[in-house]
Amino acid sequence: MQNTLDRILAFNEQLVLLSRAGLPVDLGDGRGADSIESAIEKINAALTLAVARGQSVEEVIQQSDTMSESYRHSVATLLRSDDSTVALDRLTARARIQRELTFDLSHWLFQLGVLLLLVLIGFTYLIFQSAPRIESYFDELGIAPGPLAILTTARNTYGIWFPIVLGMLVLGVVGWKKYANRIPWSALPGGNRYATTRANADTANRLASLTNQNIPLDDAMATTNTNPTTLAPLLRWAIEGDLGGEPRGRVLQSVATIYEQKANNAGSIWRVLVPSVVTTIIGGIIALAFALSVFLPWVYFLNVLT
Repeated sequence: MQNTLDRILAFNEQLVLLSRAGLPVDLGDGRGADSIESAIEKINAALTLAVARGQSVEEVIQQSDTMSESYRHSVATLLRSDDSTVALDRLTARARIQRELTFDLSHWLFQLGVLLLLVLIGFTYLIFQSAPRIESYFDELGIAPGPLAILTTARNTYGIWFPIVLGMLVLGVVGWKKYANRIPWSALPGGNRYATTRANADTANRLASLTNQNIPLDDAMATTNTNPTTLAPLLRWAIEGDLGGEPRGRVLQSVATIYEQKANNAGSIWRVLVPSVVTTIIGGIIALAFALSVFLPWVYFLNVLT
């Protein structure tokens, strides 16, 4: 019993070290990364106290309210296998996917923020340096401001709208840093397909790792809480089908690779396609607005002269 407890405590220590190193860990209880250590401390205390009272570790794991379903299955996997890789993967896979999503979208938003900041600087130069010179030409010839009035109004109200725009950018950065990791893939169009495909890949990887350790497939499925009837056809075939003598672990690994490729293709919509399209649209709108603000006064000026 003590050996089992020691393995679980060592496993929990690995989770804490991963969290401290900034690597994504998800205990499956909705906790944020900042509460991983406190959650592990509660689990360790519950296990140690129960064992001291003579209870079995397995009994505590099944009955404790401090442990999520995902954590219970991870510990069961740990106790069945020779190493903690598969168990760790169960608690880090979903958080790792979330981290990848956050990183990719953060990279895109950073580029968009730099673009907006440069436009803001350019517009500030336009209304304070270029626009006054254009105004002087209009005044010398007695021409009404026309479209130039927009730039004049922007300069006169600069002390009002500039802090608001800057404050919105700052609030956007702060809000993104605080809530970005809470945005699930399922909240995005096509996200459910991506999440399902990634889940199939993770399931195939876990089963392949366990069967490669000579753990019977039925035990591996029970340990990882895998129900074949709910799985995709290809994965179900890899588990139950006739493989013609091919090692099931190798087939499961191949299936995992296929699902990983499908997930990457699905994820590329939000990692590549959407950022590219949105950035192009926003950049085009900004370029058009900037060009109009510069050239419309001159077009009006020439039209009046003619």
